[in-house]
Amino acid sequence: MYSVLFWEDKVFIDGHSYPLGQNATDALNIDAGTVEELRRRAEEFDADALTLVEKKDRDHASAVQEKLNAFLDILLTLPPYRDLHIDKKLTYDLFPTLVKDEAKWEEAMTEGTTGNAYLTEFLQKIRSLPESLHRFREQVTLMLLFYYEDLPKRNAFEYGAAYSSYYLDMLVSGEILFPDTIFSQAFTAEVDFVPMFYPDDSHKIMIAEKTQFDSMHAFLFTDFYRAMMRGHIPRRCQNCGRFFLLLNGYNAMYCNNIAPGETTRTCRKVGAHRKEQGKSELPEHPERGEYDTVYGRLKMQKRRKKISTDEWNTLVAQALEVKAMSERGEIDDATMREMFDRIGRE
Repeated sequence: MYSVLFWEDKVFIDGHSYPLGQNATDALNIDAGTVEELRRRAEEFDADALTLVEKKDRDHASAVQEKLNAFLDILLTLPPYRDLHIDKKLTYDLFPTLVKDEAKWEEAMTEGTTGNAYLTEFLQKIRSLPESLHRFREQVTLMLLFYYEDLPKRNAFEYGAAYSSYYLDMLVSGEILFPDTIFSQAFTAEVDFVPMFYPDDSHKIMIAEKTQFDSMHAFLFTDFYRAMMRGHIPRRCQNCGRFFLLLNGYNAMYCNNIAPGETTRTCRKVGAHRKEQGKSELPEHPERGEYDTVYGRLKMQKRRKKISTDEWNTLVAQALEVKAMSERGEIDDATMREMFDRIGRE
């Protein structure tokens, strides 16, 4: 079990802040070989752990722990586990520690006890995690490519309409292919509303939603759907093929990462040249629209004499630098938007 904090269009994971949808996007970009290796290590651990439980062989604990650690070495690099404050000293020595405690060992090996139920649940979660991660990636990828890619606009209302089509199609196909199962996107979580300091101002207190999850896929699906409700969504870059988080109102077709085969140019920069190769209209470049918005806001402040000419020049220079950083791929779109929004407001 682990908890995250949801607030406005962000999620906080043990002090790390992400825009809604970023963790889901990162999960979609996990290398397929990594997912398969995670599955293999989970299977190896499961086989050894079952042998330990069936034979109650204390001497086998170190071998089981070795397989668990190999699994954890990958898992703890993936969202959301990469950010969780996990007691690694205890986790990486779990089974040898269990063996040393006679009372806990006997309880864990005795059916019907609380300790045995906990161990059984722990083994089941590891056993099912790689497959649930695979299903999340497969389902969301198909949903995005077949229901969202050709939308005329990019906002929460268009995403809602697309999701309605997807949901109804899944209900109908489910009745035909799996008559005993009803399609659902319900996930187990516990919700608590807590006070917390505003991230950008420790003197302000806000209300956040503290949500506790007991599985990886429950968090990833929640992050994905909450992002869509705010108008954010993962989109596959039409140049490199990786997913990037498309923010509300943007309609970019290319990500802002360094393009394959390039050293400085981003996919967004490379994609801009495709017009000359027969492409129709260029995709919108988010940094240009955001820069124009900030420029207009600063210009209005200058007209109303809220800022001096020197302040105007300084702030416009800051805006140009943010725009350049985005074009060079040094910051993602969410960071760019936040940096633009702070110019002239601090």
